[in-house]
Amino acid sequence: MRRRARGFTLLEAVVALAVLVLGLGVGFESLRMAMSRSQKVRAVDERLAVLDRAMTEVAVTGPLTLGRREDDARGELKIITEATLLVPPDGEVPYSLPVAEVRITVRDRFESDAQGLSARKLVFVPEAPL
Repeated sequence: MRRRARGFTLLEAVVALAVLVLGLGVGFESLRMAMSRSQKVRAVDERLAVLDRAMTEVAVTGPLTLGRREDDARGELKIITEATLLVPPDGEVPYSLPVAEVRITVRDRFESDAQGLSARKLVFVPEAPL
């Protein structure tokens, strides 16, 4: 009677190693995708913070300048502020208070065709003529 040796065969060891390599590959790919999503969320969060600061600045600072203005935020972001005085459509009663529409857009400085994040706000303009 022959006794069978204890341990794993070479085929079992190779199959176990292949399963381990496949599992590690899937795990690393999942980690890479999670890190990529995290970077995108961080970038959007930074743009939202810059946009919020710019909107607060419009509400708090002194007289509003009508027209278009571009400012560089820190790093790679550009802030575009567009302010236009609202006028009633032809044939309607003029507004009793001067109001401007302010649109602020935050986008990448180096991507001219990027849409970016934008917000709109109506602001009372006391120094504007009616």
